[in-house]
Amino acid sequence: MKKRFLLLLTPLLMAFQCEEDPYFGTEYGIQNNSSYNLIILFEEAGEVLIETQSYQYISKSSNSNSFVPPSEKFRNNEIKLYREDSNGDLFLTYEQNPILNDLWTSESELPDYLYYKLIITDDLLQ
Repeated sequence: MKKRFLLLLTPLLMAFQCEEDPYFGTEYGIQNNSSYNLIILFEEAGEVLIETQSYQYISKSSNSNSFVPPSEKFRNNEIKLYREDSNGDLFLTYEQNPILNDLWTSESELPDYLYYKLIITDDLLQ
């Protein structure tokens, strides 16, 4: 009886002994510290408004090996921000092409999660 009990417990005990693969989460966002409302265009979501003095989450990535820098995350390797004129037309006001990791700040509150933030000010806008 003891042998059967041990045989049944063995997989359970082994499951607790195995280490999980590391998981690294990376989040990307834009902090609009400018005096203008900005718009970013996404294929899936269309126009997303980033109001002045606000933060807008734009994407997330996960990887089992390391954090993913912004230059490796975005398909087109570019970020374009627009403003709306008085006629409701969009005009390009900020472009980062190619994406430069040095222009993004990073911070982490957890050892396995990193936040990249692109901070936009009036000085950066065209």
